This record gives sequence, structure tokens and C-alpha cells, in this order.
Amino acid sequence: YYTHNTALMVEDVQCFHSFQTQEKIFDYQMKDEKLREITIADMYGEADKHAAEDVRKERESDWDYRYKTYMVKRIQYMYRLRKARKLRAKKLWKIESKFQKKRTNIHKKCVKFLETHFVGYKSRELFAKQLVFIFEKMYHNESKKIFWFNHHTKTATWQKKR
Repeated sequence: YYTHNTALMVEDVQCFHSFQTQEKIFDYQMKDEKLREITIADMYGEADKHAAEDVRKERESDWDYRYKTYMVKRIQYMYRLRKARKLRAKKLWKIESKFQKKRTNIHKKCVKFLETHFVGYKSRELFAKQLVFIFEKMYHNESKKIFWFNHHTKTATWQKKR
């Protein structure tokens, strides 16, 4: 490496600096043993750096895996919960529908009962009113008893018809 300066020419010099030992060695001072020591330290440093990077990546992937696993479990739980709620609502609807049908049948029976009895009551009431006009209560002078006379059939009876 050369740098060109108008005043003088200077050759670049490599410097090896160890941050652990704070040792500085220039390339013209380098010995083979020291170069081997620096090369081994570089290899260890590179290996340490790669190991730290691998650990960081492994931690990130482990975190991603745990997070995704947690999210998958959470989504599965939410799905099961939604499905259970839906099933519960469906069953509740069936139960309410069944009770509603029973209530409707009971109401229909009550209405029918009331209608028939009311109609029967009204017809009995009407019959009783008509009966008063059909049958007339009379007194028999000879036997000194009361008898009933039917104006439609022109017959008489000792007992009142119901």
C-alpha cells in the first residue's frame, strides 16, 4: 500500500493489536511464533463470535417457536371455546323450543277446554232459559202435587226434566 504525497512517500504499515493484552505489533516486528499465536487467537475469536451468533439465532428461533406454539394453543383454545358456546346455544335453543312447544300445547289445551266449557255453559244457560218457556210448573188440585207441563209436546210429567 502506498500513499502518494508531494513532499514524501510513506509506506503503509500493518499493526496487530490485541485487545486482551493491549499488545501492539507492527508487521516488521512480527515473528512466526507470534503470527501462529495471533492466528489461533483469531480462530478462537471467530469461533466464539460464530457461537454467539448461533446462540442468538437459536434463542430467536426458540422464542419464535414458543411464541407460535403459544399462539397456536391460544387459537385452539379460542376455537374450542367458540365451538362449545355455539353448541351450548344450539342445545339451549332446542330446549327452549321444546318448552315453547309444550307451553303452546298447554295454552291450546287450556283454550280448547275453556272454549268447550264456555260453549257448554252458554248452551246450558240457553237451554235453561228455553226450558223455562217449554216446561211450565203447574199445580194439580186433585192430588195436591206439582207437575210439569211441556208446551211443545203437550205432555205432563211429575218430575222436572233437566
